[in-house]
Amino acid sequence: MNIFKYLLIISALSLATVSSAQSKKANDKLVQKSIEKTNKLHKEVKLTKAQSEKIKAINLEYYIAKKELEDKLKALKKSKNKKIAVILTDEQKKKLESSKKKKKK
Repeated sequence: MNIFKYLLIISALSLATVSSAQSKKANDKLVQKSIEKTNKLHKEVKLTKAQSEKIKAINLEYYIAKKELEDKLKALKKSKNKKIAVILTDEQKKKLESSKKKKKK
């Protein structure tokens, strides 16, 4: 019964994240990453098939949630930078850009 619950969760998460070709590609990467992580754990501790399926579902859920958080963090940072840019003068903006370029090097 639990396996069906995990499979249902995987299906729901997969459907929720697949809304365009780009998100499908990203979803495929997350699925592949969860499989790789599960296979690594399988080699280390010799999982049963049932354990492997459950852990694969858990890993997929984790990577999807992590991706969503990373996307939210990027949007939050972009919003912050836009708000700051409104307050700065043109000269200050140029100095800030110059400073950012120096940090990247």
